[in-house]
Amino acid sequence: MEDRGFHLSASICRNGAEASVSEGARAENRDLPGPYPMRKKGGLWMRGLLIGVLLIGMVVSAAAEEVLIVHDPTLPPARQVVDAFKEALETAFSHRGPRRLVPVSFRELECDEAGRRADLRAGVLGVDLVFAVGTRALEAVRSLPDSEVPIVYVLVHRPPAWRRGRAHVTGVGMQVPPEKWIKMIREALPDVRRLGVFFDPSNTGRFVEGAKEAAARQGLGLTALEIRSPREVPARLAELPPDVGGLWMIPDPTVVTRETVESLLLYSLRHQVPVVTFSEGYLALGATVAVTLDFPSIGRQAASMAWRIFNGEPRGNVLPEPPKGVLLRVNPRVARKLGVRLGVAPSGVGR
Repeated sequence: MEDRGFHLSASICRNGAEASVSEGARAENRDLPGPYPMRKKGGLWMRGLLIGVLLIGMVVSAAAEEVLIVHDPTLPPARQVVDAFKEALETAFSHRGPRRLVPVSFRELECDEAGRRADLRAGVLGVDLVFAVGTRALEAVRSLPDSEVPIVYVLVHRPPAWRRGRAHVTGVGMQVPPEKWIKMIREALPDVRRLGVFFDPSNTGRFVEGAKEAAARQGLGLTALEIRSPREVPARLAELPPDVGGLWMIPDPTVVTRETVESLLLYSLRHQVPVVTFSEGYLALGATVAVTLDFPSIGRQAASMAWRIFNGEPRGNVLPEPPKGVLLRVNPRVARKLGVRLGVAPSGVGR
């Protein structure tokens, strides 16, 4: 998806973190334990050392790491991701490692049509890391004044080509690995021996090739039919072999339109086969199984990557990752209607 003429709003909110350092005990040398009391001179030296350490700690604490969060408010899960990211990173700075005395603060910018690009250029000054939430947010931070500021992105379906070769740009993808897809489908639909899937090679060709290999390793048949236009889907449904026991709706923009979804769900009812999809919203329309992303988990995963960067790990080592948090959801009512046995509890499970 390509952003067109969008700008950035100056909705900046500061969440400055104020650090506190425990002063500890202020015992006089006469209160120190042991059979050899310190001389007064030594006691003064020790007190001076303690005060110096406290002052150094306060100076270090004042030098907060600052994160600029640029997010697309039109994305429903954006808030979940941002909140989980902030909470996880604050926890890491508070409890882990030698940087626990260094607070982290956040500034937020919403990228929308009403804003101004200049707001972003001003907002990024002095920040130590940028967290881009959504494709528009990632495109917005593409031309930052300081091109070496680390960028961690999430909720980007297809990372742009310009990201390649830039070690300071990394993030969490949205594509569940084929191996995990097949494993979860097998768990949810243990009686299905073959799936049918439609795909556009220009969008999901590589993913489907990986899915074929994963399905073969796990003993599941996969019939993949290429399409170049959504109009081809209704006609090509008739080409599915009779042993196809389920339809797999993958996130391919050529395949997933209002009309094609209706065709797939109608085929499901007529042939009593379940539809496996990528969005929980399709369960209410008649799909049987959904493998979806756990958005708070994605925020925490991105925070872990940011923490590695703050701790000095070489940027080239912090590579983009697939999402680790995946949820399996089912619609037991549709399963009963189709006569399909489910292998998981109706509430679904997290992975």
